[in-house]
Amino acid sequence: MDVRQLRHFVALIEAGTEHAAAEEQHISQPGLSSSIKRLENELKVTLFDREGRGMRPNERGKIFHGYAKRILSQLRLAIAELEESKSKVVIAVSDMMPSNFIAIL
Repeated sequence: MDVRQLRHFVALIEAGTEHAAAEEQHISQPGLSSSIKRLENELKVTLFDREGRGMRPNERGKIFHGYAKRILSQLRLAIAELEESKSKVVIAVSDMMPSNFIAIL
């Protein structure tokens, strides 16, 4: 399972149709369907009921949707925190330094 599959899965549920989800994710519909099928194979469960030309999340899909959203959210937070830590400036001063100099910093 990879992040792309999770994004495709969440997009499909939230967009409601394969066409809309594929467009949103900038991939072809067959590419989206293939990604979802690989995810289901890796999890060894079906997440969608296939109905005619559409797909509707089943009970397992609805449960997994919540987990997938949290995973993606946590990943975004981790990336943001790592990016933020790159730009932090840490200034260490000795207690021997005059206090009026510290105020200038």
